[in-house]
Amino acid sequence: MRPIALLAALALATALTACGKSERSAVSLEVNGDIANESATITCKESTTGTCHVLFQTGTTTKRASAAAGASTTVAGLPAGTSFCGGYTPPELASCKPIVLLSGHQVIRHERTVRN
Repeated sequence: MRPIALLAALALATALTACGKSERSAVSLEVNGDIANESATITCKESTTGTCHVLFQTGTTTKRASAAAGASTTVAGLPAGTSFCGGYTPPELASCKPIVLLSGHQVIRHERTVRN
């Protein structure tokens, strides 16, 4: 193959790759529930936005909490029956699927890739 044809093929491949860029959104967090003390500790392992967000719901009462990637925070006043959902952006009840808070570690991981 001629050097100019090789360069043209390489340039075309690079241009086509640039057109297919993707955007990744992800979160990895751990919620450590302590039902006896009505609390939970959130540990943000990773978030593409730099912050993990959690929404707690007990009946009609909601509480929001967030932690920076690599950090933890504790939320009090979470009685038995509390449910929660988390994400890389603040979750809304209308669009999340809450799970019941249990004593011990519960892990949430979400990842989404959007191709442009």
